[in-house]
Amino acid sequence: MRFIIITLISILCGQVAMAQSLPQIDTNLIKRDIYFLASDEMKGRNTGEMGNHVAARFIAEEFRMNGLKTLEGAEGYYQGIPFEKRIPAESGSLTVGDTVLHHKSSMLIISGGKMVSEGPIVFAEQAWVDDTLNQLQGLEVEGKWVVALFGVPGSQDPREGFSAVNEKRKNVMDRGALGLIEIYKGRFPWSMLKGALGRERTILADGDDQSLNFPYAMVEYAFTEELEDLKLGKEVKIKFENSGAINQALVSNNVVGFLEGSDASMKDEYIIISAHYDHVGVGRAVDGDSIYNGARDNAIGTEAVLSSARYFSKNPPKRSVLFLAFTAEEMGLLGSDFYTKNPVLPLNKCIFNMNTDGAG
Repeated sequence: MRFIIITLISILCGQVAMAQSLPQIDTNLIKRDIYFLASDEMKGRNTGEMGNHVAARFIAEEFRMNGLKTLEGAEGYYQGIPFEKRIPAESGSLTVGDTVLHHKSSMLIISGGKMVSEGPIVFAEQAWVDDTLNQLQGLEVEGKWVVALFGVPGSQDPREGFSAVNEKRKNVMDRGALGLIEIYKGRFPWSMLKGALGRERTILADGDDQSLNFPYAMVEYAFTEELEDLKLGKEVKIKFENSGAINQALVSNNVVGFLEGSDASMKDEYIIISAHYDHVGVGRAVDGDSIYNGARDNAIGTEAVLSSARYFSKNPPKRSVLFLAFTAEEMGLLGSDFYTKNPVLPLNKCIFNMNTDGAG
């Protein structure tokens, strides 16, 4: 019995000591930040829009007030990211013999300016070119429309197919083709694809990629008879009409702050505390409200980063801490994707990443 009592007293004393060591939380300060970030005035913090920029500035100033350092590659706490907003064409069509494919129905025009183009087609398998395979070799593509199968050789992963589009488009453009048409045969239903690719999208920009305006369309039409005619040496022509897709450059920022660790032997290692601060902006009205405020997704996560920065700036741990607020998460994890490819600190020195999203 005595042992049990002593054990209970020890546990209780330990709990009291833990309670005394826990940080005091200013709930009013937390509420202030969340109410501000999720306010109507922020218009949903959509990537590249004013509310997104204001939120980034707010986070940066909180980092500054708490004495976090800036790092090379994120001067002024900002890691600038070039994006491109793609606004799809309003209309378009592809005529193959007596068959007419309409944009947003059996065809999706992904890129290309306003045009009407007629010309022959050439089939190029998957139009793939790498160090071991060149499916364009020996083909006369100049002045012709290249028709190819969606995806890359040896892969059934649709993500690899979508990732390969820019490279394929550049390869056929550099060889003088009029445009690229891919026959879609992927795992995702065509109806799902239309919803994803037939709307306005924001992507990471490649400033040197001139192929972004090169005519490119994806179709569910199989070209069965036309490909047979090509095998027999017959010429097959198409007519392509496009009202014009629009590409707009924009910039948004990851916000980055650094706190050096207190132990000289351990401070070269660091942990990351992160969250995304963007949301989806203004959209279809729900109960008369068209602003998607993003309190849970992810003003709460952003506040976790800010609260951690306030605490650790007064109580530095032995290891260093990198505080990251990502943009463009809602666009497909683009901010974090950009960061992992352009880290401000060596990734192999990071031993742990605590990310908060949706209050999870």
